[in-house]
Amino acid sequence: MSENITESKHIGVVRIRDEARLRYNPLRNLTPQKITSAMDAFDCGYLSEAARIYDAIRRRDGVVQACVQKRKRATSRLEWTIVEMGNDEAASKEHAAFLEDFYNNIKVTSAADANKRGSMSMLIDNILSALENKYAVSEIIWDTSRAPNLSAEVRHVPLWFFENTQGYLRFKRNSTDTEGVELEPNGWMVSVSDSPLMEATAVCYIIKRFAQGDWAVCSQRFGMPTPVYNANADRGTPEFESAVESIAGLMNGYGMVCARNEVFDLKLPNGTSEPFKTLSEAMDRYIALIWRGSDLSTLSAADAAGASLQAEESEILEDADCALVEETLAHYLTLPALEWKFGRGVKPAAYLQLTRKNRKDKLNQIAVYKGAAELGCNVAKRDVYEALELREPEQGEDMVELRASQPVAIGAEPQGAQLSPLGNSAEPSEEDLEKMLDSLAAAKGKDIEPLRKRFLELAEITDPEEYAAALEKLNADVLTLMNGDNEAAELEKILKKEAANV
Repeated sequence: MSENITESKHIGVVRIRDEARLRYNPLRNLTPQKITSAMDAFDCGYLSEAARIYDAIRRRDGVVQACVQKRKRATSRLEWTIVEMGNDEAASKEHAAFLEDFYNNIKVTSAADANKRGSMSMLIDNILSALENKYAVSEIIWDTSRAPNLSAEVRHVPLWFFENTQGYLRFKRNSTDTEGVELEPNGWMVSVSDSPLMEATAVCYIIKRFAQGDWAVCSQRFGMPTPVYNANADRGTPEFESAVESIAGLMNGYGMVCARNEVFDLKLPNGTSEPFKTLSEAMDRYIALIWRGSDLSTLSAADAAGASLQAEESEILEDADCALVEETLAHYLTLPALEWKFGRGVKPAAYLQLTRKNRKDKLNQIAVYKGAAELGCNVAKRDVYEALELREPEQGEDMVELRASQPVAIGAEPQGAQLSPLGNSAEPSEEDLEKMLDSLAAAKGKDIEPLRKRFLELAEITDPEEYAAALEKLNADVLTLMNGDNEAAELEKILKKEAANV
């Protein structure tokens, strides 16, 4: 990694100016044959033509633009945190502190538009551009002027600056270059999607474009009413010529005069009068399905039919997008940054994680940890912090104190009055301990009685669909059913009794 790099070594003002001069509209005269040829060339490694077409479609088509932005911003809006990992606690904290500073000071720009500047949200958005074209490439400009800390500028570069004829991306030195040069290690970040979506989107777009074009022609020809004058006179007679003059003055000559025994009839398409609208709307629904996992009818309806399943599909897409971002950053930014700081070959002891919002799987995982702790199973404190997506507090750092009626955090060390309930009393007898445990067990039985009844009700259901719905409802209600109120009340009684005996 070079020292104190502040400018791009590959893309300067001259290259950007040349690209701007050669810019053209790839959608003009776009045909199915032309777009198919560009897709075939893309598969052969010549990326420019298809990449430009995909970019223009994304910018020009309203439905495509909305769906792409919703998909990408569902992830780029998420908060992020640095999570410690590994058994070496000192190294984990040191790596986490370094990465926290690194990502908080990262700069994100665009090679094609120097006016675009941002930070992590823009960086995530750029990485997810791989969902469009399969590849998304950014140049990394490392800045060591802040040593012992490190920062970087990550410049997003359009895909038509590269070719892939040898099975890996190569940088094209100029706009006409067909054989590029290899990408410098630690100088580029490449995110890759196995299922690029713009190829299927482009097919829908070209179908919709032709349907809308035919629709516009039909509207131009038949959208306005055509006045028909039944002259009841033979052609060439003064009466017929008078009728022609009347029509000419009525709508600037746009009309028709029928002579005696002549009939004008407009033939409409069979079946429906709106075939173009139907086909255009169908393509819009397919585009929404490609990008969002749901069609336009329930894309934003929380209570629409099928909304629950579509919400789960959105979570699947969000998980995949978050994984793409996290793995790309871990490989291209986190590892090189840690090697610069701690030496080559260092094993990362921390990583960047995106925070998923109100996820059912996350709540289930937290419920598992809570249940395991209540059953007496040992639970690693670091695993709980990671599940809750919280940073583990530093030594001596101020922490929030829990009230007596609230459960003590898993793995927390009891202090002062929060010692064992019997911590300030005389050693109890074995008989007293058994009574206390029996009373706590009975209270716990009352707490889990609603959950037990729900399980018994579930066992009596024979219809598969009804069973699946009931199981899903039980999964959503499990934390509410296990509230622990009776156990807490019984424990409070024991504490008061023992405090009175001190």
